[in-house]
Amino acid sequence: MPLSLTAAPVSLVTPSLPRVVVAEDDDAFRGIISDILRSDGYLVEEAKNAAELLELVALSHEREPQDRIQLVVSTTTIPGNGGAGLLLGIHAKMQGIPLILITRTGERQTQIHAPHFGEVSVIRQPFALNELRSLVRGLVGTGEAPVSRQVAV
Repeated sequence: MPLSLTAAPVSLVTPSLPRVVVAEDDDAFRGIISDILRSDGYLVEEAKNAAELLELVALSHEREPQDRIQLVVSTTTIPGNGGAGLLLGIHAKMQGIPLILITRTGERQTQIHAPHFGEVSVIRQPFALNELRSLVRGLVGTGEAPVSRQVAV
């Protein structure tokens, strides 16, 4: 009886990593947040103003569902439309996207309006990066390679 060898089917589809946008006009601060999230296994896109952020959110609709933006991390002071205006812009473009707003001054208006726009978390500076990482993990799950570091910003 002849021996028959057949290969097991191989799936070429790999699971997508959570996609996060970091929006901040300060290149160094944006870079720190982005690098930390990348080291944790997230796919990170960057925006330096509200217009770039809203464009990335709009373009996300054209992707396959598993490749769409799953979280936005933004400071409330990005040029163009920060704070409550940013909340309104994201809510209008893509309902249901979680948003982490980083405030430098603990803006009362943003904190008051945030609950009306869905899944919005407000974090105040200064904060430990592990606090942000924990919040990101809670909202979108983990990337592939979590790295534990404690760095104050």
